[in-house]
Amino acid sequence: MENPIYLIIITILIVLSICILIIKYFLIPLFFVPKLTQAEEIKFLEKMDCIYIDSRQLTSLEKKENKFETKKGFSFEKMMSEKSEYLIVGFSKLENIYKVFWIELKQWSVFQPKIINEFFIGREISQSRELNYIQETEQKVIMELQKKYARNIVILKDKCPACDNIIKPNDKICSDCGLNLID
Repeated sequence: MENPIYLIIITILIVLSICILIIKYFLIPLFFVPKLTQAEEIKFLEKMDCIYIDSRQLTSLEKKENKFETKKGFSFEKMMSEKSEYLIVGFSKLENIYKVFWIELKQWSVFQPKIINEFFIGREISQSRELNYIQETEQKVIMELQKKYARNIVILKDKCPACDNIIKPNDKICSDCGLNLID
């Protein structure tokens, strides 16, 4: 007859492994996936000398393109971080063109010390949230966006396009209806 202590230890390890897998692959992605705020989007576009036009999460087809060349399979980096991917469209007034940015927002686990993450990943982690981007250079994609968004831009003079309320040149939001006004 085997020693029951080994059976108890094995049972505890199996239950603990199942709990860790449930937490990592179901609960954390459900509740703790990093979300890109509109303030972060606007701040990013201001760095790129663009005004905000549109943003959205990537579709499953766009994710399959693997713009950020994420390695498939299991890795310590995937285990200790969550990521979400976005597409942001901005308009450069200086160049008079639309710019498309693929955004990867990665959030590192708060449960692991930073030094352990850096040791296993092999690079320094500067912040708990990292924003990586790639600017789209393919003309076909940019031209499609030009067609899609060109008619949606309204040049403001002195009245809100939604409610005809008088607006000042520096207003970002209409004081009457709350419409976001972009330069």
